[in-house]
Amino acid sequence: MPGPARILHVLNYYAPHISGLTEYARLVAESLAASGYDITVLAMRHAPDLVPIERLRGVRVVRAEPLIKLHKGMLSADFIRQYRRLVRDAEVVHLHLPMLEGGLLARLTPRSTPLVITYQCDLAPTRTWSVLDRLAVNAVRASGRACAARANRILVSSREYAAGSPVVGRWPEKWEEVFPPDNAPAGLEPRRANRNGHKSVGFLGRFVEEKGIDVILDAIPLVVEEHPGTRFVLAGDHENVPGGSEMTRLQDKLQRLQAHVQVPGKLSDGELFDFYRSLDLFLLPSINSYEAFGIVQIEAMKAGVPVIATDLRGVRAPVRLTGCGRIVPPGDPAALGAAINQGLRGEWQLSPGEIADRAWKTFSNQESVDKIREVYESLGRSESD
Repeated sequence: MPGPARILHVLNYYAPHISGLTEYARLVAESLAASGYDITVLAMRHAPDLVPIERLRGVRVVRAEPLIKLHKGMLSADFIRQYRRLVRDAEVVHLHLPMLEGGLLARLTPRSTPLVITYQCDLAPTRTWSVLDRLAVNAVRASGRACAARANRILVSSREYAAGSPVVGRWPEKWEEVFPPDNAPAGLEPRRANRNGHKSVGFLGRFVEEKGIDVILDAIPLVVEEHPGTRFVLAGDHENVPGGSEMTRLQDKLQRLQAHVQVPGKLSDGELFDFYRSLDLFLLPSINSYEAFGIVQIEAMKAGVPVIATDLRGVRAPVRLTGCGRIVPPGDPAALGAAINQGLRGEWQLSPGEIADRAWKTFSNQESVDKIREVYESLGRSESD
Protein backbone atom coordinates (compact mmCIF):
# COMPACT_ATOMS: atom_id res chain seq x y z
CA MET A 1 0.00 0.00 0.00
CA PRO A 2 1.58 3.33 -1.04
CA GLY A 3 1.91 6.19 1.41
CA PRO A 4 1.55 6.13 5.20
CA ALA A 5 -0.12 3.10 6.77
CA ARG A 6 -0.34 3.88 10.50
CA ILE A 7 -3.03 6.49 11.15
CA LEU A 8 -4.03 7.86 14.54
CA HIS A 9 -7.57 9.25 14.79
CA VAL A 10 -8.39 11.37 17.84
CA LEU A 11 -11.76 12.58 19.14
CA ASN A 12 -13.55 12.88 22.47
CA TYR A 13 -16.43 10.44 21.87
CA TYR A 14 -16.33 7.23 19.85
CA ALA A 15 -18.60 4.24 19.33
CA PRO A 16 -20.86 3.11 20.89
CA HIS A 17 -21.71 6.80 21.35
CA ILE A 18 -23.71 8.04 18.36
CA SER A 19 -23.53 11.52 16.87
CA GLY A 20 -22.70 12.88 13.45
CA LEU A 21 -19.09 13.41 14.48
CA THR A 22 -18.59 9.95 15.96
CA GLU A 23 -20.33 8.19 13.08
CA TYR A 24 -18.13 10.04 10.59
CA ALA A 25 -14.99 8.99 12.46
CA ARG A 26 -16.18 5.40 12.92
CA LEU A 27 -17.19 4.85 9.30
CA VAL A 28 -13.94 6.33 7.99
CA ALA A 29 -11.79 4.39 10.47
CA GLU A 30 -13.51 1.08 9.71
CA SER A 31 -13.33 1.59 5.94
CA LEU A 32 -9.63 2.42 6.09
CA ALA A 33 -8.93 -0.54 8.37
CA ALA A 34 -10.75 -2.84 5.96
CA SER A 35 -8.52 -1.63 3.11
CA GLY A 36 -5.31 -2.41 4.99
CA TYR A 37 -4.50 0.66 7.07
CA ASP A 38 -3.38 0.25 10.66
CA ILE A 39 -5.94 2.47 12.40
CA THR A 40 -5.85 3.48 16.06
CA VAL A 41 -8.56 5.66 17.60
CA LEU A 42 -7.90 7.59 20.79
CA ALA A 43 -11.06 8.72 22.58
CA MET A 44 -12.45 9.18 26.09
CA ARG A 45 -13.93 6.39 28.18
CA HIS A 46 -17.25 8.18 28.25
CA ALA A 47 -19.17 5.35 29.97
CA PRO A 48 -18.00 3.16 32.88
CA ASP A 49 -18.82 -0.11 31.12
CA LEU A 50 -16.37 0.59 28.28
CA VAL A 51 -12.99 -1.13 28.33
CA PRO A 52 -9.74 0.90 28.09
CA ILE A 53 -8.47 -0.93 24.99
CA GLU A 54 -10.37 -3.04 22.47
CA ARG A 55 -10.60 -3.83 18.77
CA LEU A 56 -13.86 -2.86 17.07
CA ARG A 57 -14.40 -3.98 13.46
CA GLY A 58 -10.68 -3.92 12.71
CA VAL A 59 -9.99 -0.63 14.54
CA ARG A 60 -7.86 -0.49 17.69
CA VAL A 61 -9.67 1.77 20.16
CA VAL A 62 -7.82 3.29 23.13
CA ARG A 63 -9.94 5.10 25.71
CA ALA A 64 -8.51 7.59 28.19
CA GLU A 65 -9.93 8.07 31.68
CA PRO A 66 -11.79 11.39 32.04
CA LEU A 67 -11.31 13.49 35.17
CA ILE A 68 -14.50 15.53 34.91
CA LYS A 69 -17.34 16.04 32.45
CA LEU A 70 -17.90 19.62 31.37
CA HIS A 71 -21.16 20.24 29.46
CA LYS A 72 -20.72 18.20 26.24
CA GLY A 73 -17.00 17.60 26.73
CA MET A 74 -14.64 15.96 29.17
CA LEU A 75 -11.29 16.91 30.70
CA SER A 76 -8.59 14.29 31.08
CA ALA A 77 -4.87 14.34 31.81
CA ASP A 78 -4.76 10.71 30.70
CA PHE A 79 -6.01 11.75 27.26
CA ILE A 80 -2.89 13.90 26.82
CA ARG A 81 -0.60 11.17 28.19
CA GLN A 82 -2.06 8.59 25.86
CA TYR A 83 -1.72 10.94 22.89
CA ARG A 84 1.97 11.62 23.59
CA ARG A 85 2.56 7.87 23.65
CA LEU A 86 0.52 7.00 20.54
CA VAL A 87 1.70 9.87 18.34
CA ARG A 88 5.24 8.45 18.33
CA ASP A 89 4.17 5.58 16.08
CA ALA A 90 1.72 7.46 13.89
CA GLU A 91 2.59 8.26 10.29
CA VAL A 92 -0.40 10.60 10.02
CA VAL A 93 -2.48 12.15 12.82
CA HIS A 94 -6.15 12.84 12.10
CA LEU A 95 -7.97 15.00 14.66
CA HIS A 96 -11.76 15.41 14.67
CA LEU A 97 -12.80 18.88 15.79
CA PRO A 98 -14.31 20.72 17.63
CA MET A 99 -12.27 19.52 20.57
CA LEU A 100 -10.97 21.60 23.46
CA GLU A 101 -7.64 19.78 23.37
CA GLY A 102 -7.13 20.34 19.62
CA GLY A 103 -4.65 23.18 19.90
CA LEU A 104 -2.57 21.40 22.53
CA LEU A 105 -2.54 18.14 20.57
CA ALA A 106 -1.38 20.03 17.48
CA ARG A 107 1.53 21.47 19.47
CA LEU A 108 2.42 17.99 20.71
CA THR A 109 2.46 16.57 17.18
CA PRO A 110 6.01 16.39 15.77
CA ARG A 111 6.53 18.70 12.79
CA SER A 112 7.63 15.70 10.78
CA THR A 113 4.22 14.05 11.29
CA PRO A 114 1.49 15.23 8.89
CA LEU A 115 -1.61 16.55 10.67
CA VAL A 116 -5.09 16.28 9.15
CA ILE A 117 -8.20 17.63 10.82
CA THR A 118 -11.83 17.03 10.05
CA TYR A 119 -13.74 20.13 11.08
CA GLN A 120 -17.25 19.03 11.91
CA CYS A 121 -19.00 22.15 13.18
CA ASP A 122 -18.78 25.51 14.93
CA LEU A 123 -19.84 25.64 18.54
CA ALA A 124 -22.90 27.79 19.15
CA PRO A 125 -24.29 29.41 22.30
CA THR A 126 -26.87 27.54 24.31
CA ARG A 127 -30.30 28.90 25.09
CA THR A 128 -29.13 30.20 28.45
CA TRP A 129 -25.81 31.55 27.09
CA SER A 130 -24.16 31.87 30.48
CA VAL A 131 -20.73 33.33 31.18
CA LEU A 132 -19.41 29.77 31.48
CA ASP A 133 -20.85 28.92 28.06
CA ARG A 134 -19.20 31.97 26.54
CA LEU A 135 -15.82 31.07 28.04
CA ALA A 136 -16.11 27.46 26.90
CA VAL A 137 -17.08 28.37 23.32
CA ASN A 138 -14.28 30.93 23.06
CA ALA A 139 -11.74 28.46 24.44
CA VAL A 140 -12.73 25.72 21.98
CA ARG A 141 -12.70 28.16 19.06
CA ALA A 142 -9.24 29.46 20.00
CA SER A 143 -7.97 25.91 20.32
CA GLY A 144 -9.46 25.03 16.95
CA ARG A 145 -7.79 28.00 15.25
CA ALA A 146 -4.41 27.00 16.69
CA CYS A 147 -4.96 23.45 15.44
CA ALA A 148 -6.05 24.62 11.98
CA ALA A 149 -2.98 26.85 11.69
CA ARG A 150 -0.71 23.82 12.26
CA ALA A 151 -2.74 21.37 10.12
CA ASN A 152 -1.56 20.30 6.69
CA ARG A 153 -5.11 19.64 5.48
CA ILE A 154 -8.59 20.55 6.75
CA LEU A 155 -11.40 18.23 5.70
CA VAL A 156 -14.80 19.95 5.59
CA SER A 157 -18.27 18.62 4.78
CA SER A 158 -18.91 21.59 2.50
CA ARG A 159 -16.85 24.56 1.39
CA GLU A 160 -19.92 26.72 2.07
CA TYR A 161 -19.87 25.79 5.74
CA ALA A 162 -16.11 26.26 6.04
CA ALA A 163 -16.28 29.70 4.42
CA GLY A 164 -18.52 30.97 7.21
CA SER A 165 -16.57 29.39 10.06
CA PRO A 166 -14.79 31.64 12.56
CA VAL A 167 -12.37 28.76 13.17
CA VAL A 168 -11.25 27.40 9.78
CA GLY A 169 -12.56 30.12 7.44
CA ARG A 170 -9.17 31.81 7.08
CA TRP A 171 -7.40 28.78 5.53
CA PRO A 172 -9.26 27.94 2.27
CA GLU A 173 -6.02 26.72 0.71
CA LYS A 174 -6.06 23.82 3.19
CA TRP A 175 -9.70 22.78 2.68
CA GLU A 176 -10.64 19.47 1.13
CA GLU A 177 -14.39 18.99 0.69
CA VAL A 178 -15.33 15.47 1.78
CA PHE A 179 -18.98 14.51 2.16
CA PRO A 180 -19.57 12.59 5.41
CA PRO A 181 -20.06 8.84 4.95
CA ASP A 182 -23.37 7.31 5.97
CA ASN A 183 -24.78 3.98 7.11
CA ALA A 184 -26.96 3.13 4.09
CA PRO A 185 -26.39 -0.52 3.12
CA ALA A 186 -25.69 -1.53 -0.47
CA GLY A 187 -28.83 -2.79 -2.19
CA LEU A 188 -31.18 -0.78 0.02
CA GLU A 189 -34.66 -0.81 -1.48
CA PRO A 190 -36.33 2.61 -1.48
CA ARG A 191 -39.65 2.99 0.29
CA ARG A 192 -42.87 2.47 -1.59
CA ALA A 193 -44.90 5.61 -2.16
CA ASN A 194 -47.67 5.82 0.41
CA ARG A 195 -50.84 6.65 -1.48
CA ASN A 196 -53.32 5.36 1.08
CA GLY A 197 -53.78 5.52 4.81
CA HIS A 198 -52.11 7.79 7.32
CA LYS A 199 -48.96 9.72 6.51
CA SER A 200 -45.78 9.45 8.57
CA VAL A 201 -43.27 12.24 9.20
CA GLY A 202 -40.00 11.49 10.97
CA PHE A 203 -37.01 12.93 12.76
CA LEU A 204 -33.88 11.16 13.97
CA GLY A 205 -31.27 12.64 16.28
CA ARG A 206 -30.21 13.22 19.85
CA PHE A 207 -32.70 15.27 21.85
CA VAL A 208 -30.54 18.38 22.06
CA GLU A 209 -31.31 22.05 21.67
CA GLU A 210 -29.69 22.56 18.28
CA LYS A 211 -31.86 19.93 16.56
CA GLY A 212 -34.98 22.14 16.72
CA ILE A 213 -37.33 19.44 18.01
CA ASP A 214 -39.50 22.09 19.64
CA VAL A 215 -39.99 23.64 16.19
CA ILE A 216 -41.44 20.33 14.98
CA LEU A 217 -43.77 20.18 17.96
CA ASP A 218 -45.00 23.73 17.33
CA ALA A 219 -45.62 22.88 13.65
CA ILE A 220 -47.66 19.74 14.33
CA PRO A 221 -51.02 21.51 15.02
CA LEU A 222 -50.69 23.24 11.63
CA VAL A 223 -50.20 19.89 9.93
CA VAL A 224 -52.89 17.83 11.65
CA GLU A 225 -55.43 20.55 10.95
CA GLU A 226 -55.05 19.72 7.23
CA HIS A 227 -53.92 16.07 7.57
CA PRO A 228 -55.57 14.79 10.77
CA GLY A 229 -54.15 11.28 10.73
CA THR A 230 -50.51 12.26 10.31
CA ARG A 231 -48.12 10.43 12.62
CA PHE A 232 -44.89 12.13 13.76
CA VAL A 233 -42.11 9.75 14.84
CA LEU A 234 -39.33 11.51 16.75
CA ALA A 235 -36.57 8.92 17.14
CA GLY A 236 -33.18 9.20 18.80
CA ASP A 237 -31.42 9.09 22.13
CA HIS A 238 -33.09 11.22 24.81
CA GLU A 239 -31.48 9.61 27.85
CA ASN A 240 -27.67 9.39 27.53
CA VAL A 241 -27.08 12.81 25.99
CA PRO A 242 -23.83 14.74 26.68
CA GLY A 243 -24.69 18.21 27.93
CA GLY A 244 -28.20 17.16 28.90
CA SER A 245 -31.34 16.04 27.11
CA GLU A 246 -34.15 18.35 26.00
CA MET A 247 -36.71 15.72 26.98
CA THR A 248 -37.69 17.36 30.26
CA ARG A 249 -38.23 20.75 28.65
CA LEU A 250 -40.28 19.21 25.84
CA GLN A 251 -42.37 16.94 28.04
CA ASP A 252 -45.42 19.21 28.35
CA LYS A 253 -45.68 19.72 24.59
CA LEU A 254 -45.22 16.00 23.96
CA GLN A 255 -47.98 15.24 26.43
CA ARG A 256 -50.40 17.60 24.68
CA LEU A 257 -49.54 16.12 21.28
CA GLN A 258 -49.40 12.48 22.32
CA ALA A 259 -52.21 11.50 19.93
CA HIS A 260 -49.97 12.49 17.01
CA VAL A 261 -46.41 11.83 18.25
CA GLN A 262 -44.38 8.70 18.93
CA VAL A 263 -40.99 8.81 20.69
CA PRO A 264 -39.38 5.38 20.24
CA GLY A 265 -35.97 6.38 21.62
CA LYS A 266 -32.62 5.24 20.29
CA LEU A 267 -32.86 2.94 17.28
CA SER A 268 -30.69 -0.13 16.76
CA ASP A 269 -28.74 -0.67 13.54
CA GLY A 270 -31.36 -3.20 12.46
CA GLU A 271 -34.20 -0.75 13.00
CA LEU A 272 -32.62 2.27 11.34
CA PHE A 273 -33.57 1.80 7.69
CA ASP A 274 -36.94 0.23 8.42
CA PHE A 275 -37.63 3.53 10.20
CA TYR A 276 -36.58 5.64 7.23
CA ARG A 277 -38.53 3.51 4.77
CA SER A 278 -41.71 3.89 6.86
CA LEU A 279 -41.74 7.67 6.33
CA ASP A 280 -43.32 9.99 3.82
CA LEU A 281 -41.15 12.93 4.86
CA PHE A 282 -37.99 13.35 6.92
CA LEU A 283 -37.29 16.53 8.93
CA LEU A 284 -33.97 18.15 9.85
CA PRO A 285 -35.09 21.43 11.47
CA SER A 286 -31.73 22.35 13.07
CA ILE A 287 -31.44 25.88 14.40
CA ASN A 288 -27.75 26.73 14.69
CA SER A 289 -24.19 26.01 13.53
CA TYR A 290 -23.80 22.88 15.68
CA GLU A 291 -25.41 21.23 12.64
CA ALA A 292 -23.07 21.44 9.68
CA PHE A 293 -24.47 18.85 7.26
CA GLY A 294 -26.72 16.14 8.69
CA ILE A 295 -25.83 12.55 7.75
CA VAL A 296 -29.38 11.49 8.62
CA GLN A 297 -30.87 13.41 5.72
CA ILE A 298 -28.57 11.56 3.30
CA GLU A 299 -29.65 8.24 4.77
CA ALA A 300 -33.31 9.23 4.45
CA MET A 301 -32.84 10.23 0.80
CA LYS A 302 -31.06 6.94 0.02
CA ALA A 303 -34.16 5.22 1.41
CA GLY A 304 -36.28 7.24 -1.04
CA VAL A 305 -37.62 9.78 1.45
CA PRO A 306 -37.77 13.53 0.66
CA VAL A 307 -36.29 15.88 3.24
CA ILE A 308 -37.23 19.23 4.73
CA ALA A 309 -34.08 20.90 6.06
CA THR A 310 -33.33 24.37 7.38
CA ASP A 311 -31.68 27.20 5.48
CA LEU A 312 -28.34 27.04 7.29
CA ARG A 313 -24.92 26.87 5.65
CA GLY A 314 -24.01 23.27 5.14
CA VAL A 315 -27.36 21.90 6.29
CA ARG A 316 -29.09 23.03 3.10
CA ALA A 317 -26.38 21.52 0.85
CA PRO A 318 -27.83 17.98 0.43
CA VAL A 319 -31.26 19.26 -0.62
CA ARG A 320 -29.67 21.78 -2.99
CA LEU A 321 -27.37 19.16 -4.52
CA THR A 322 -30.11 16.57 -5.08
CA GLY A 323 -33.33 18.58 -5.36
CA CYS A 324 -34.92 15.97 -3.09
CA GLY A 325 -36.83 18.17 -0.68
CA ARG A 326 -37.44 21.68 0.55
CA ILE A 327 -35.51 24.26 2.58
CA VAL A 328 -37.21 26.37 5.26
CA PRO A 329 -36.02 29.14 7.59
CA PRO A 330 -34.62 27.88 10.92
CA GLY A 331 -36.80 28.26 13.99
CA ASP A 332 -40.00 28.94 12.00
CA PRO A 333 -42.83 26.49 12.87
CA ALA A 334 -45.23 28.12 10.40
CA ALA A 335 -42.83 27.68 7.48
CA LEU A 336 -42.04 24.12 8.55
CA GLY A 337 -45.72 23.27 8.88
CA ALA A 338 -46.50 24.74 5.45
CA ALA A 339 -43.69 22.74 3.83
CA ILE A 340 -44.87 19.53 5.49
CA ASN A 341 -48.41 20.13 4.26
CA GLN A 342 -47.13 20.72 0.72
CA GLY A 343 -45.18 17.48 0.84
CA LEU A 344 -48.10 15.48 2.19
CA ARG A 345 -50.35 16.92 -0.54
CA GLY A 346 -47.97 15.41 -3.08
CA GLU A 347 -46.64 18.69 -4.44
CA TRP A 348 -43.17 17.19 -4.64
CA GLN A 349 -43.26 15.03 -7.74
CA LEU A 350 -40.09 12.95 -7.35
CA SER A 351 -40.72 9.24 -6.84
CA PRO A 352 -38.97 7.31 -4.03
CA GLY A 353 -36.85 5.56 -6.65
CA GLU A 354 -35.70 8.83 -8.21
CA ILE A 355 -34.90 10.32 -4.79
CA ALA A 356 -32.83 7.29 -3.87
CA ASP A 357 -31.06 7.27 -7.23
CA ARG A 358 -30.05 10.94 -6.96
CA ALA A 359 -28.82 10.50 -3.39
CA TRP A 360 -26.72 7.42 -4.19
CA LYS A 361 -25.16 9.16 -7.19
CA THR A 362 -24.38 12.35 -5.25
CA PHE A 363 -23.11 10.85 -1.99
CA SER A 364 -20.72 7.92 -2.25
CA ASN A 365 -19.02 6.53 0.85
CA GLN A 366 -16.28 5.04 -1.30
CA GLU A 367 -15.53 8.38 -2.94
CA SER A 368 -15.33 10.06 0.47
CA VAL A 369 -12.93 7.46 1.87
CA ASP A 370 -10.88 7.56 -1.34
CA LYS A 371 -10.49 11.32 -0.97
CA ILE A 372 -9.24 10.90 2.59
CA ARG A 373 -6.85 8.15 1.48
CA GLU A 374 -5.52 10.45 -1.26
CA VAL A 375 -4.92 13.19 1.32
CA TYR A 376 -2.93 10.78 3.50
CA GLU A 377 -0.89 9.52 0.57
CA SER A 378 -0.18 13.01 -0.78
CA LEU A 379 1.13 14.06 2.62
CA GLY A 380 3.24 10.95 2.83
CA ARG A 381 4.77 11.71 -0.56
CA SER A 382 5.48 15.33 0.32
CA GLU A 383 7.20 14.29 3.54
CA SER A 384 9.45 11.86 1.66
CA ASP A 385 10.37 14.38 -1.08
